[in-house]
Amino acid sequence: MPKNIFIVAGEPSGDSNAANLMKALKSLSNNISFVGIGGQEMASEGLSTIVPLEDISIVGFWEVAKKIGFIQGVFKKCRSVFQTQQIDLLILVDFPGFNLKLANIAKEFSIPVCYYIAPQVWAWGKNRISTIKKFVDLLFVVFPFEKEFFEQNGIEAHFVGHPIMDNEIFQGDFLLSTERENTIAILPGSRKQEIIHHKKIINDLTLTIKRELKGFKVAIPLTKNFASIALPKHLRYTDEIEFVSDSRELMKKSKIGIIKTGTSNLEAALLGLPFVMFYKTSNISYTIGKFLV
Repeated sequence: MPKNIFIVAGEPSGDSNAANLMKALKSLSNNISFVGIGGQEMASEGLSTIVPLEDISIVGFWEVAKKIGFIQGVFKKCRSVFQTQQIDLLILVDFPGFNLKLANIAKEFSIPVCYYIAPQVWAWGKNRISTIKKFVDLLFVVFPFEKEFFEQNGIEAHFVGHPIMDNEIFQGDFLLSTERENTIAILPGSRKQEIIHHKKIINDLTLTIKRELKGFKVAIPLTKNFASIALPKHLRYTDEIEFVSDSRELMKKSKIGIIKTGTSNLEAALLGLPFVMFYKTSNISYTIGKFLV
């Protein structure tokens, strides 16, 4: 019998990790089909997408609230697939705000739930532990200490290694400062909302660097993500910026990084790049977040 897997990723890094997982699963069996939510990389591995990743890739309290009607519609679409198709397994990849709610829905249809790249409840949101225990059947974690953390909380967890280490660029020695170019790498993020919130920061940074650091150039990666490609139209000083296609190669050879919070911070650390981290959100989300912290 062919196996039909529903798989969900909600951000570009998750899209890449989920695509690699799909590829590995297909190497074990050629009798698997995939439906769910993802981006271009998952689509290239055969995902039948019910909602484009860029439509659901939302971060922030106010940002989510503004699109609550749309998000509820996405849950309805997922429920419809669960009702009308034989789903043998639900695989959730990171993106806990959405995915844990979807796990709840899946259990209504007795669908087994596997979570790959567990929610970082050891950092914050520990109230989610009970939800994971209730709705997730198999938990795969990417940091060694997570296995012990979850098992101490009564959840069976399996350490599978971090998918970032599958990339050869992170496996060798990184360049010393004296071997690096006089380049300042700015990574503003890949979501549309991040580009909008960060454009003033990037414009100000570019102007300041050009004025104060004559021997340095500014470089920004443009990925295949739609928001990243649209970035230049939001910037004033594009003539002063070098746009590149590979963010990891940029971080490998740059001398300094200015990087928005996310997976790129871990990548920069593994590549030996000294960096500062930033993130700007809406005033409402900032106020709520500051209160919670």
